[in-house]
Amino acid sequence: ARCITYPARLLHIVDGDTVSVMAFLDQDIYAVKAVRLARIDAPEARQEGYQAAFEALRDLFAGEEEFTVTVCWHDKYGRWIGEVVVKKGNVSDLMLKTGTVKPYR
Repeated sequence: ARCITYPARLLHIVDGDTVSVMAFLDQDIYAVKAVRLARIDAPEARQEGYQAAFEALRDLFAGEEEFTVTVCWHDKYGRWIGEVVVKKGNVSDLMLKTGTVKPYR
């Protein structure tokens, strides 16, 4: 797979492993995309641990103006599967360290 990295801004946290972003594809071209964080799996809504994962992800994006999203593929729902990197580091790695998500199987 050919991977592409885009600068992006957060629109909102969808759940513990998905964010909605505005990705800047080119000079004046942007796309609003749901990004499923690569390699991690968070509890679904109404499952135990959902709120903790949601809040941990929200906290990682606190104070972030712009970050990068590296996309290698998308899922059947059209979401990008992406590696997101903020100032603190790779978001998937940081989420695994919080213990609120599991590695994606």
